[in-house]
Amino acid sequence: MRIMLLVLIMLLYLIARSFFVTKHGSRLRTVLTIMDHLDDETTFYNHAEEIIQGCDTPEYLNKALVLKMFGDAYFRKGDLLQEDLEKLQVDALYNAGGKINPNDHEDSWFYLFLAIPNKLYHTGSVDLIAPLYDALDKHAEVLDQMLVVKLGREAKKFYEGTDDLGAAFFQQLLDGDYPGYRYNKHLIGIYKNIAEAFLTRIALNEGKGIPEESLPGLRAFQQSTLGNRWLKELGVELPAEPEEIPEPEETIEEPDQEDSTEEDKGL
Repeated sequence: MRIMLLVLIMLLYLIARSFFVTKHGSRLRTVLTIMDHLDDETTFYNHAEEIIQGCDTPEYLNKALVLKMFGDAYFRKGDLLQEDLEKLQVDALYNAGGKINPNDHEDSWFYLFLAIPNKLYHTGSVDLIAPLYDALDKHAEVLDQMLVVKLGREAKKFYEGTDDLGAAFFQQLLDGDYPGYRYNKHLIGIYKNIAEAFLTRIALNEGKGIPEESLPGLRAFQQSTLGNRWLKELGVELPAEPEEIPEPEETIEEPDQEDSTEEDKGL
């Protein structure tokens, strides 16, 4: 009887968990559709507001608001970005139901600490970066354990032209030296690509060329939508790949008839 009860409890748990994961995935896919409309400003804002109004939990409402904030930066709506920043409840993205876990919405931290500031840098709105970080700094005790947040803080040095422009940490990240930070293992490659892009921009600013050893990684990064946009925003233009010269095809020369022997002729 006890075994049957345990089995029943386990089944109920699995069913509930499956429902939660399915619902979570559905909500996430719905929120992400906001980014499908960056080609048209009016459509983007109409769709973003529709999604935000339809969110039934604080975490997904704020997740949608973060994407709308990226649109504010993208469409150069500084005043609207400030308004949305004031509405943003950062704690809703790491404290759902009283359980503190910043890992669940790492993509939101990516937009807040990296994508939005980089867009502001690209559009010449560097003055809007500091207020964004000021709002996020109130949650540093929880967020500073995330690698993406550390990368964003170092990027801020680059945007503002302070300290070593983040170069030391960017190199550490490329070298695999980032102990103690939490991150999604599927995103570490992107973080390293971004660090390499910043190092390249710093080298170019110093009058140096792009290191040959960096070109393969940068070219691979450029092939993605994110990478292509990131390099453009930093003003990193990669040299054209050298054309491969095809090797000449080997030809089999017929032996001179006068030199051939009866054995050569198969006789």
